[in-house]
Amino acid sequence: MATLLSSGDMPLHVAEGRAVLMTDGSGTFVRDDENMSAFIPAGIPWEDPSGASHMGDRPECLSDEKNDAATQARVKAGYRTVSMPDGGGYTLVAWLKCL
Repeated sequence: MATLLSSGDMPLHVAEGRAVLMTDGSGTFVRDDENMSAFIPAGIPWEDPSGASHMGDRPECLSDEKNDAATQARVKAGYRTVSMPDGGGYTLVAWLKCL
């Protein structure tokens, strides 16, 4: 059984904060007021400081080719709460902009 989601714009919350990515490219976004954190999937669409869009690679501001440990940077993120069939949910980042 599948559920068809409506197409079109999905409203996102937008905020500045810190992003941390792990070596697999996934990570966490924490809003500046620290009242919200969200999951960042690997390969997320992102925008560099000059405004160029990228897809599928690790954001430049979160790259650390010298170190396999998690790296952190200031970003702007678009995110929303995703509802689960059981009534639960989680917050998911849809895009990042390196600041």
